[in-house]
Amino acid sequence: MVTRGAVGSALGWLGAVLFAGVAAAAWSPLGCSAGWEPGPDCGREGAACSEHGDCCSFGCIAGVCACTPAGMACRSDGACCSGARCESGHCRPGCRAADAECTRDADCCDGNTCEAGRCGAPRCNRDREVCDEDADCCEGLTCQQSNDGLSSLGACSSLCAAQGESCSDGACCNGLTCNGATCVLACREREQGCSADEPCCAGLECEEGSCRACADVSTTCSSAGDCCGALDCVDERCACKPLGETCARPDDCCTGGCFDGLCACHQTGGACQRAEDCCFGWACRNGTCEPDECFRSGHVCAVDSDCCGGTCAAGACCSAEGNSCYDEDDCCSGLVCHRESGCGPCGAIGTSCTRGEECCDGACHVSLGQCCGGAQAACDAERPCCSNLECGAGGRCCARIGTCDEDADCCDGFECAAGRCVVEPGGPCGDGFDCPAPMTCVAGRCCQDRLTTCTLDVQCCSGRCHLNQCQ
Repeated sequence: MVTRGAVGSALGWLGAVLFAGVAAAAWSPLGCSAGWEPGPDCGREGAACSEHGDCCSFGCIAGVCACTPAGMACRSDGACCSGARCESGHCRPGCRAADAECTRDADCCDGNTCEAGRCGAPRCNRDREVCDEDADCCEGLTCQQSNDGLSSLGACSSLCAAQGESCSDGACCNGLTCNGATCVLACREREQGCSADEPCCAGLECEEGSCRACADVSTTCSSAGDCCGALDCVDERCACKPLGETCARPDDCCTGGCFDGLCACHQTGGACQRAEDCCFGWACRNGTCEPDECFRSGHVCAVDSDCCGGTCAAGACCSAEGNSCYDEDDCCSGLVCHRESGCGPCGAIGTSCTRGEECCDGACHVSLGQCCGGAQAACDAERPCCSNLECGAGGRCCARIGTCDEDADCCDGFECAAGRCVVEPGGPCGDGFDCPAPMTCVAGRCCQDRLTTCTLDVQCCSGRCHLNQCQ
């Protein structure tokens, strides 16, 4: 079969046949008399032929029925070449009407698409194609929204994996994200909506249904609204609450804990989880406040036995490994405070955590409760990546759509541009990922149309960049 390109090049002789009879309003293909009507078995564009009369369209060129070029007489859009339509009996540049022959979506008018070689109403999106809502997807599919916090688009999917299920072979259900080959609750980024079932990512808190960054104790502020929890803004610094003041979390209180919305402390017999829950002079032992017979961390000491934490270092008490703590200042040098297990070494990627300070890399995946890896960190089923990252090819954490410092932070097929990962020229598209301008998605990859500026062949849909223009 001769290709459409070969037919196009064979049309170079057309100048010689632009005579009045052919250009007349009465349409007829080459070699046929005016008023000729095509039969039901005539050859359409691209069909094999031996003479002009075999073709429904312009004529038989190099053994193939050729389309009618712009300016020549026609009867229907289907007879005109790509990018032209039949208007007032002549092929003119423009889009094609419904049911007209086409080769790509751009040939069709009114937002129609080219399906099976003909223009028609936009079809439903198939499995793994981009979508905004369920109505965009074909029957039996739903629109699984992106969990990266950055894209409003989703992808049509027939199945989704529930929380805790494997996600190596499919997408997670809405509200979940795939991390370490397991679907986990997706944390919400800054300014995104949040609730008890949609927690905010590390370093953010849920305030009035929206995730926002907040300032902790001693951090600068302009109003109480800048501070985390129920902290006050005093002298442009977030300040803790004294006993008896309202609170929202234990960290809001200078001493004691937050009990029933008030900063308070317990004495003998009171329930406690940490030393600070007990009043001064009492210690938390086995979940109960008891009279304290030792000094807390930071107090001047002479010997280890002076200290509740078991260690006197450089004249000051600190908590040794395994002993209870409230924050890093309680622990001896080289240890961090793990809220659940006390002072200990920082956690490697994959170990349990409740906050970033417990992890060696400073990042805790809140939904997983595990220390997580940042961009380019090694990852596998036991070592998850942090939110908005995925474990990509080669077992390293990478981003598809998110912030970046260099190309290596982005997954294969993506590059770092202006601090964000975007699809690189020739990279994948149509699976929830848009192409950055001036590229468009053609045959599943991002590329540029003819006559746009380029530097590499891979940027062009044609595969050829010549003199800094796509050919």
